[in-house]
Amino acid sequence: MTLARTSTSVICVIAAGPGTRDAQRLVRLLTGIRRHEPELKSVIVVSDQSDVAQAQVAKLIAPIPLLYLLNPAAGMGSGTLDRLTVGLTTAYAAAARDFPGSHVVKLDTDAAVVAPFADQVSRFFDQHERAGMIGTFDLDCADQKRWPDFAAWKKYFTRLDRPIWIWPKKLKLFSRYFGTGKAISRWKRQCIAAGGVPGEFVQGGAYALRCDTLAAWRDIGLLSNHSHWLGTLCSEDVGFSMWCQIAGFKLERFNAPGETFGVHNPGLALTPALLLLRGHAIVHSIKCDTDANEAALVRFFEQL
Repeated sequence: MTLARTSTSVICVIAAGPGTRDAQRLVRLLTGIRRHEPELKSVIVVSDQSDVAQAQVAKLIAPIPLLYLLNPAAGMGSGTLDRLTVGLTTAYAAAARDFPGSHVVKLDTDAAVVAPFADQVSRFFDQHERAGMIGTFDLDCADQKRWPDFAAWKKYFTRLDRPIWIWPKKLKLFSRYFGTGKAISRWKRQCIAAGGVPGEFVQGGAYALRCDTLAAWRDIGLLSNHSHWLGTLCSEDVGFSMWCQIAGFKLERFNAPGETFGVHNPGLALTPALLLLRGHAIVHSIKCDTDANEAALVRFFEQL
């Protein structure tokens, strides 16, 4: 594949869940995007709620063009696992179709945009031609190793080698021979064959995907059937990191001082002041932080 040469062509994809609280978070996040990236090429919102709010969202983000999608799995599955992954697969298919050549910055609604990021993301992809998915990878933004996170998901993928196995927490039965387990098991084998490591992943919440990554997913058919994810217990960041490696691209860290992503989960890895001092443009997560409540963090970042 010939790699696309980067301009400042970047779009955002936002996954919004149901309920009033997530609607409020979406408004805050869009306000931050419009403030810091007013010339962004587009924003795609994939939502678990009906599109009755589309006009309000479009007005809020204007003049940035908006594409508003309803999650096909709304009301089904888990909002942090399969339902989220189905929605994002739908959004990434739309991005590959409608915005070819544009890199994607994916954001959850509990992220905060605190500075411009598009040019920085584009330059990184220009300088790292095999980077397919970037953000918080092997080290978090406090420079702590993420191997414990990887170990848990590597154990999950090891189970896929079994003919039949049960997920204890959910009492769900899976098999590598049928159903959702069959698709995940096949992707695991393809990832290993491509030199990748299933279970190593770029942290969700906020990350960037190279435009060529999306094009490769489209061309090899990964974006053509989002229903493969429904019923799985694989989180979107783990699943898309595996897809990235299947497509022949690398997972890369982009959360060192002066780099875009100050991403951690749950809560923030550092105090808000330290995250700003490190120069991160996008921080996550402003909910479930152990040292400050969400309202206080919103007030802090809105003062910037």
